[in-house]
Amino acid sequence: MINYSIIIPTHNRHNLMKKNIKYFSSFKDCPIYICDSTEIKYSEEFPINISYIHMPNKSFIEKMNDILNKVDSDYVAICADDDFIIESTASSIVKKLKKENYVMGAGRYAGFDLPFDGFYSIYSNLPKVDDSIRFKRVISYLSNYYMSLWAVYKKSTILKCYEILYKSNITNHNLIELTIAINCAIDGKILFVDDLYGIREVNNINSDNWAKQHLTLLAAYKRNRKIIVKEINKLSLYSSNNKLFKIGAYIYLFNSLIDYLKYKFFKKNKIEKEDIILNDKVEYLIKQIIIDNY
Repeated sequence: MINYSIIIPTHNRHNLMKKNIKYFSSFKDCPIYICDSTEIKYSEEFPINISYIHMPNKSFIEKMNDILNKVDSDYVAICADDDFIIESTASSIVKKLKKENYVMGAGRYAGFDLPFDGFYSIYSNLPKVDDSIRFKRVISYLSNYYMSLWAVYKKSTILKCYEILYKSNITNHNLIELTIAINCAIDGKILFVDDLYGIREVNNINSDNWAKQHLTLLAAYKRNRKIIVKEINKLSLYSSNNKLFKIGAYIYLFNSLIDYLKYKFFKKNKIEKEDIILNDKVEYLIKQIIIDNY
């Protein structure tokens, strides 16, 4: 029986494929699916536990909707193509989701910069989203938001999220993550653990990441409020609770504004990066992959 599956969406980043093959080929308890929407197919061979699925020119939402309908497991971990997730933590989260009937689980992240100079702690403020009342879960999560795009999910819940996104035909991709967060909180309890779950590239002097290439949802809202309101309304129509979805979305925007004002007017001295401790074997492997493939 398949314990869980890992899905890695990617687009125009064949340079990271070797990294994914080298790192995820050692995972033992789950199949890996790399969903590539790049026009040109990646031609190298993959190990037996990794399936490469070429989906040329499909959007992120389209390919996620497609693969989630094909994956044969009750739980899935969705991983960014430039992230490393810790196998032991992912497996532990899946066990807890099954046992305690949570719909989503995530843990702490460490970051690294390029040029590489070690790992440090990021995303440290974990919310508590385990109330039996869904209204309280939504309020709690969106008032103290923590990344939901890359996590472990009950497949039926995350598939529902991407079906909502597919039907709504949104144009602002920052609403993808917000839709997942709100609908997971509506659907059930969310688990956040203190264990290190993933490692990701934060700053790279040679390239731009998502944050540098896209307007934040708050910035897009300030620029053209009507478009964002229209898209939130579209998404809420397909959600299992129209009013609760809207409440969650506007709580998130309000708290984003508060955080922005705090940063702008009450900026503190630079915070020192907190070093993190990794399993020696995992740390060595990730360091070698970064040095060899980035």
